[in-house]
Order: sequence, then C-alpha cells, then structure tokens
Amino acid sequence: MHISRKLSESSENTDKYVEGAELSNGQICELFDHTYKVNQKPNETRENYYCGITNNIAHNKSRHGVSHLICVKCKDADTAAGVETMLRDMGFNIGEPRYEGNGGADDSIFVYMCHKTEDFKN
Repeated sequence: MHISRKLSESSENTDKYVEGAELSNGQICELFDHTYKVNQKPNETRENYYCGITNNIAHNKSRHGVSHLICVKCKDADTAAGVETMLRDMGFNIGEPRYEGNGGADDSIFVYMCHKTEDFKN
C-alpha cells in the first residue's frame, strides 16, 4: 500500500492516526517526513516539529497542549523507540530523552509528531 494513501485512510482521536503494526520503521519515518512536508511553513526546518513516543495518546496531547499532526501505533515499544531514533537522525526535534533515542516509558508504542507552536509545552 502506498504510504500517503495509508494516511488518508486513518481516523482516531488525533489529527492523523495510523495503525502501523505492519509497517517497517522506514515506512513509518516516510509517513512522518510526508506529514512534515505537507505542514511545513516557510523558513521552518524539521527542528520545528517535535516527535516523541508515548503509551497514552490523550495524556500526551494534554501535556504538550497541542494536537498531533500524526500518530502511529507501532507493533511494540522497541519499534517505537527505533523510529524515534531514526526521526532524530533525520533532524526532527525529540527533546531531551531519558534514554538514548527513547524518551517514553517502557511500554510506549505510539510515535507522534507535534508542530512546535507558541502553545507547545515540553
């Protein structure tokens, strides 16, 4: 299935939700890069987009004070942590993770992206 088509089929309590258990880490990163390119404003870089992992989507959205541009449910926490590391290596902002490439809890299976607007809370 084409990656951008996967986005259009998504729906949940977030702007773009994707059930990603069957996707590779690279395909998930493609979804994030596509989302960035669609939402990018002039003079913005990937650093203006915060990516992270969580085990609780609703709590996470409340904590950051903004909507997710995309949220992918990975098959397991190792996949989510691997994707987060790859997104960091692509230039996205992942904040100050507690562990190398993994700022979430041990059971974090959701990878998400937020636009770092003035309303964004770390």
